[in-house]
Amino acid sequence: ITAKDKSNIITNLLSSYLENNPKKEIIHFFINNYVIDGVNEVKDPETLFANSLKVRVFIVTAKCSYLMNLANYIGRHHIDIEKFIAAPIAFSSCYLSEENKEKNSLYIDIGALQTEFILFEKGEVFYMDYVPIGADFITSDIAKCLSIDFNSAERLKTIHGTADPGIYDKNRFIDLKANSIISSNKAMDNISYEILGKIIKSRVEEIFEIINNKIIDLTYTDSSYNIDSVTLTGGGSLLFGIKDVARIVLNQKIDSSFNNKIIINDGLTSPIYDTLVGMILFIGQKHKLRYVNSNNNSIAGLKKLVNWIVKNF
Repeated sequence: ITAKDKSNIITNLLSSYLENNPKKEIIHFFINNYVIDGVNEVKDPETLFANSLKVRVFIVTAKCSYLMNLANYIGRHHIDIEKFIAAPIAFSSCYLSEENKEKNSLYIDIGALQTEFILFEKGEVFYMDYVPIGADFITSDIAKCLSIDFNSAERLKTIHGTADPGIYDKNRFIDLKANSIISSNKAMDNISYEILGKIIKSRVEEIFEIINNKIIDLTYTDSSYNIDSVTLTGGGSLLFGIKDVARIVLNQKIDSSFNNKIIINDGLTSPIYDTLVGMILFIGQKHKLRYVNSNNNSIAGLKKLVNWIVKNF
């Protein structure tokens, strides 16, 4: 088996995929492993002898029409697109330190409208997927249950919310009027921390249960894969108590979002910015621009871009 054999089989596979899916465009592809003679799985079959060679590839795609519309919209602002990057690839780049590359890692980004997750096997992409539920769904649940507007519910969630209602006394209440929150239910002047927590927890549990079920289905077909670490990121990960719920539902230890995280600027340390920061790191790696981690928080060759982002956004 030669390097040309490997290149040909990947090229043929991707070409075949696009022929069968003409309305899609390949954004990324990741080689999981090769299969020689239909039995043996190897990471690199070059120089080995075999009668047949197959490859297992994880492909990330998007609809061509969506990418064209996005490119047209961005182009109106005189910005050229060099490459599209899937969000999970971007935000996970913030955490792929040399130490984490030795682990089988799960990264979960809890955004406003959806939750995305990505699995790595020893630093290589193994699988990624999403759940069509995000932090805004929690806010909507609060608004509906308490008969208040969305913005008031968001403020209530941010200031008083927790995904672990068990930490509060049942008799501890939140005065809605004192927080400038008016419910259309005139009989409701206050709400207990416990009730608010239960509303939040039910939706948070649903998110992690869906992720857990997807991973169980995946690992059922590949029983050799075991998760070593889990990291939560995105704005939703800032919700108090959410790591405790994730730990219980996923049955995994949850790492701190700052554990081994690559810091490029003091103004971009919040997990809210991880996808943006990851894109910068991705660009830096592609163009071989040197970055320096949290010791001095700078990126050679990308410093102007980072400063511009911090200043304008």
